[in-house]
Amino acid sequence: PLRVLAADDVAQNRELLARLLEREGHRITVVEDGAALLARYQAEPQAWDVLLLDLQMPGLDGVTACTRLRAWERAHGHPPVPVLALSASVLEADRAAAQRAGMDGFLDKPIDPAALRRALADVARRRPERGRPASDDGDRSGAVAADAVTPAAGTAPAGSSDAGPPPATAGAVPDAAPPSAPMPPLPVADPARGRALWGEAWRAQLHRWHAEQAHAWAGAAGWGRAEWHRVAGAAANLALPALAQAAQTLELAHARGEAPDPAPAVQAWQALTDWLAAQPAPPGGPPAAPAAPDLPPPGAAAAPVLARLTAACRRGEIDDAALAALAADHPAHAAALRAALDAFDFDAALALLARWSTPDPQEPPPDA
Repeated sequence: PLRVLAADDVAQNRELLARLLEREGHRITVVEDGAALLARYQAEPQAWDVLLLDLQMPGLDGVTACTRLRAWERAHGHPPVPVLALSASVLEADRAAAQRAGMDGFLDKPIDPAALRRALADVARRRPERGRPASDDGDRSGAVAADAVTPAAGTAPAGSSDAGPPPATAGAVPDAAPPSAPMPPLPVADPARGRALWGEAWRAQLHRWHAEQAHAWAGAAGWGRAEWHRVAGAAANLALPALAQAAQTLELAHARGEAPDPAPAVQAWQALTDWLAAQPAPPGGPPAAPAAPDLPPPGAAAAPVLARLTAACRRGEIDDAALAALAADHPAHAAALRAALDAFDFDAALALLARWSTPDPQEPPPDA
């Protein structure tokens, strides 16, 4: 078994990764962003056999986190740990950026258990090579598929059923080729894939995610690339093809600087709502969301950041820069807040912010 450290900003993606890897007997630790992953790795660099990094995360994204990690390894003489990118992006520019940052492979989302299994088997075969110290010129000869990120380590060869999309012109957003015949509409849900990923917990997870998200869709017209990225990733890993495709189309349109109409995604969400209403309730009801930790107020110095986050939540928005600033000094508070925002539960986020904005009675009052 491998010791795996992974970072993803979407709660459902973190839970799915943990399930898939634990099912294969690996030891998995999952954190919510690049900063948390970097801190865990630097604290125990020899404790991990492979890192999995989502590329698009608020705050410290995967590319920046890997760039800093490789620089830290060289500065401290540590052998390079294999790093695999996780991303739903089809942009060649994103893959090129991952390679420049020092990533060793690229695993597409939605997560393909077979491709993930092959990638980790490759890591396991090469694991003894990590014993050598890293050279000053950035040698990563003991890493996985270090010659290129595309094709990625663990992805299938071209022409196989697991192969990802063909490379596009660097820096360009690929345009879909016009189909020779009308394509049938994608299904609302894919139960076979859902059960393959989640087992018998799939329907319960689906009901829980839908309940957490439902109230936020009233503000979908104001969502940007980050919000559609989160929806696309969660929908794909919950085996919701129609919603995943609609959300990814909007994410790519925002990446081009366009202002797309969210109507197709809203319609896909409504179709999911109708489909769930026709399904029997999962046994025992949906799993309860984890309770937020009881954290003390972070102190007066955090007040400006808390105020920014409160204003954003009241508008139904996520201030990624303010969240990253909070994480820098108060990572536990940022993780608790991000868990609520991952579910688009702005009411829960506002309740946390209100609690933390109350002065800590043990904190001495500021000087007059």
